[in-house]
Amino acid sequence: ELEPFSLIALKTKLTEYSALYNFFAVAMKRVDVVREALITLGIIDKSHAYRNQIADQDIDQITDSTATELHRLKNMFEPSKPFVVLIAPTRFEIANDDPTFKSIRVSMVAALQRHGIAFIDPIDAFKTVGFKDTHFVHDGHWSANGHRIAGKAIADWLRVHAPLN
Repeated sequence: ELEPFSLIALKTKLTEYSALYNFFAVAMKRVDVVREALITLGIIDKSHAYRNQIADQDIDQITDSTATELHRLKNMFEPSKPFVVLIAPTRFEIANDDPTFKSIRVSMVAALQRHGIAFIDPIDAFKTVGFKDTHFVHDGHWSANGHRIAGKAIADWLRVHAPLN
C-alpha cells in the first residue's frame, strides 16, 4: 500500500541518509530568492517563526515539572558534585523582549530556586550583544559568538563554585 507523498517524510529520509542533503538545504536557505521561493511554496517556514507555543496558563506547571525532573537528576549525583542548569535564552526574548518567552524564563528561574538547583541565566549578556550578533541569520541557532557568551557564563560560574584546586 502506497503512502501519500509527504515533504516532511522526504526531508526526514534525506536528512537521515545524506549529510549532503543537510549541507545543501542549509546553503540554499541562505540565498534570499531561493529561501523566499521555498517559503512561498510552503516547503519551509519563515525564519524565526513561532512554533509550539505554550499557553500562559501552562507555564508554571511545565517549568515546575521540568525543575522536578532536574532535581531528581541532581539527586543521582554525590552531593559534593557541582550541579548547575544553563537557561538557554530564546531568540524571541533576545530579539524583541517577547513577553511569553520572558515569562517562561522567569518561571523556570523561580522553579529552579524552589527546588534548590543552581542555574546560570545569561540573558543580560545575550541582550547586551544583541540577536544579530549571537544567532545565525537563517535559523534560531546560536552563532559562534552566542556559544562564546554561554561558555563564558558557564566558565565564570565554575570558577566560583567548582574551582580546580
